[in-house]
Amino acid sequence: MNLLPEHMIYGLTHQKLDTTLKKYRKFLEKLMNEHNLSWWDIYINSDLGKERLALAEKMNIEKIDVALDVGCGRGYFTIALATFCDVACSLDLMNGYGRKGWWTNFRSVMRALELDGKVMGERSSAERIPFRDGSFSLTVSVHALRNFRDRPTIINTLKEMHRVTRKGGRVIIAENLPEARTKAQEAHLRMFEVKTRYVRGDNPLHTETEVIEMFKEAGMTPIRKQIFDFNLSATPPIFALNINSLPEELRENAETNYLEAVETIRKYGELSTPVLLVETIVG
Repeated sequence: MNLLPEHMIYGLTHQKLDTTLKKYRKFLEKLMNEHNLSWWDIYINSDLGKERLALAEKMNIEKIDVALDVGCGRGYFTIALATFCDVACSLDLMNGYGRKGWWTNFRSVMRALELDGKVMGERSSAERIPFRDGSFSLTVSVHALRNFRDRPTIINTLKEMHRVTRKGGRVIIAENLPEARTKAQEAHLRMFEVKTRYVRGDNPLHTETEVIEMFKEAGMTPIRKQIFDFNLSATPPIFALNINSLPEELRENAETNYLEAVETIRKYGELSTPVLLVETIVG
């Protein structure tokens, strides 16, 4: 068997991907200069930006909200959050693979989007949010449940989100569901399954029932739950697969599963699965 080269990403080696990205960056910079485009134009016209802005709109965020984005990642939802309210804080531990310089990049992105005056980043565990009780009127977590270690971690995080939200404020979770309505969504789930099976960092997506149960176990009663299907590639399961780091008995299946998932995406495309939004009001 000829094993895949180390760290394959959608069938590309890191070297090939870096070369492609450099060409793309040069083309993008040239395009932006020629057409007087800003990074904001790029964000609002990307599937990722469109989905985050649509979610923020569904949350009925008010300008006066003081908001916290838990498990912010690269800050994609924080950007949407900050377009609706004047004060937004992002929180993430950022201790995973490949996250060196993450907060530096976060700050540079916020400056490029001219949001640095209203956005603050905080490096911390979501299980020990470093803010006082009732600090925020809105506490959200978007596409982050999959990154938490296990169910107890999620429940502890929900309890912390509840604690730092003031009385009458809201706690909202938005996460993709493990169900597909189209072939492109099936392709997404197939690749995501490979990711969760062979790469550390992400866990399987939670069902609607599981999310509601965790909310209740954290002492919160959902007042609203909605499912949205935006038909966008907003959470692409991009990851580096290092075949040679796996136990030898898993390598052949990992290679087969990965290449089959890549082929499915090439055939049908890739679209994120429906998003579950769950909201509660702190009493």
